[in-house]
Amino acid sequence: MFYFHFLNLIKFNIKNLIFKLKYVKKLTFFYIFDSLTIKTITMEVSKLNRFLGIFIDGIVAYIIPGILAFVAGATEMYWLITLSYVLLIAYYLLRDALFGGQSIGKKVMKYKAVKEDGTSLSGDYVTSIMRNITLLIPLVDAILVLIDKPRLGDNIAKTKVVNA
Repeated sequence: MFYFHFLNLIKFNIKNLIFKLKYVKKLTFFYIFDSLTIKTITMEVSKLNRFLGIFIDGIVAYIIPGILAFVAGATEMYWLITLSYVLLIAYYLLRDALFGGQSIGKKVMKYKAVKEDGTSLSGDYVTSIMRNITLLIPLVDAILVLIDKPRLGDNIAKTKVVNA
């Protein structure tokens, strides 16, 4: 009798688990905490994915300044070079607030930066600037990520990076 009840309890929890997995985003996983409680956890983004996302963002950010510098050299409109670097800095500072809360590199690598409570950064330009201003300090954020600590920008802006 106990064995039969135990199997039915496991069967109910697995059916409930599968039902919930169909209706949640990919970034959330469920596991059985005890026989009646299901707890959620979020997956961390790998260091390689973070590096590749930043690398892709770097390529995207330098495309427009490269084109404008070429045009400026050909037409002697050197103010275009200044404009191109203003656009470069603006992209780096605002990239997490644009494009639905993901930069182009994050979108390609399928992760995003969110606030600590899980809300999106889409349209939140102040938080995006606070999060990315630390990129102007060379290597600090890279070293923190390599030693499994949150980026300085994540600490200041109260954000985290999760799989999308």
